[in-house]
Amino acid sequence: MNKLSLSGAALVVLLATGVAHALTIDTRFLSTGSSIPTVGAVTGPPSSALGGGDLESLVRAAADEWERLILDDHKFTLTFGWADTSLWSNAAVHIPGGSGGRPSRTIAGSIAFNSSANNSLKMFLDPTPSMNEEFTFEHRKFTDLGSGPIEYSRQFVGLTPESKSTIDLYTTALHEIGHALGLTSWETYLIETLDGDIDVTLAPFEGSSIPVHSSHIELSESLLADRRMWGQRREITQTDLLAVCQINGFNQCQLELAPADYAGDLNGDGAVNAADYTVWRDNLDAASRSSDASTVPTDFSQWAKNFGRTFQTNETFAGDYNADGVVNAADYTIYRDALASGDLSADGDGDGKLTTADWTYWTERYGAKSTTLGGSVPEPSTVAMVVFAVAAMTRRRSR
Repeated sequence: MNKLSLSGAALVVLLATGVAHALTIDTRFLSTGSSIPTVGAVTGPPSSALGGGDLESLVRAAADEWERLILDDHKFTLTFGWADTSLWSNAAVHIPGGSGGRPSRTIAGSIAFNSSANNSLKMFLDPTPSMNEEFTFEHRKFTDLGSGPIEYSRQFVGLTPESKSTIDLYTTALHEIGHALGLTSWETYLIETLDGDIDVTLAPFEGSSIPVHSSHIELSESLLADRRMWGQRREITQTDLLAVCQINGFNQCQLELAPADYAGDLNGDGAVNAADYTVWRDNLDAASRSSDASTVPTDFSQWAKNFGRTFQTNETFAGDYNADGVVNAADYTIYRDALASGDLSADGDGDGKLTTADWTYWTERYGAKSTTLGGSVPEPSTVAMVVFAVAAMTRRRSR
């Protein structure tokens, strides 16, 4: 999936030729027989895990995504593995490690992914987590935290039986690494968030205030919110990245590259309109003057297909044509009536017309629930994280 907006194309080329990824996350998979601080013994994966992927590759892909967006020179050591996390979370838990350096940053941490046989939630191990083939784009959302529109939600919903009925562990890994990179119980975070928010000083969002509760962003659909839903994938947004960079003292963060060019929204303003055509045209002109044919933008068809759509507000949940949060027989009635009236409320694929493709969209999503319903993955509180940190320090002192 193309994760870079066309408006940042020139910058992307510059970075590719001049700067290597400076954040290095050293991922270390713990095998059976090892132990994770505070949590306990490392086990094998749960027998109920679906998807066919493996945890080691999935966590590496999530680490690569954070590395792509943070160019500050910093090394972080992340140990991870399977363990019973039932006391803390039904998906995964991050255990704080050390901090240090100048400026002071987190330098180590651990993640335990739940292997309990008693876990009612099944895990989705995506064999190709960076591709999103098993998911379809649902929405992007923006808000104003004090310095203009900023992306705070980027969500996909499952397409396959496995991805629709499970917790996406790629999303979980992105989330837990976000904790490890700053949103956890260490001195800098605790002091900064005493007033309930993160005060932003980084351009271009200086003056923003990111609301937090415990160790999470208090925006319910952010990657770093306190819970996630089954059948859903979330990605790193501008708000998630900004929070991590502000807390951990990173100042070379690719905030302008965070919003991807979904569905023709080439300037990232949440709507597909004439302004996006201007972006496409200008980049095409720039590419035609370049000797590198690979810079030619190819997103005109996406723009033309979705002209007039907006992603600034909630879109209809895929296939849920009556907006009751569930895809069921009632939505077929809406689709059938819409065919007769021409009402685009049942335009499931967003192509601006009603066709059998919209019926197929409904059948593929039948039985799915909106992300406002269904099972969720609650996260441990800051109090629990403090307990982890104290336990870890006590263990070090006793050695």
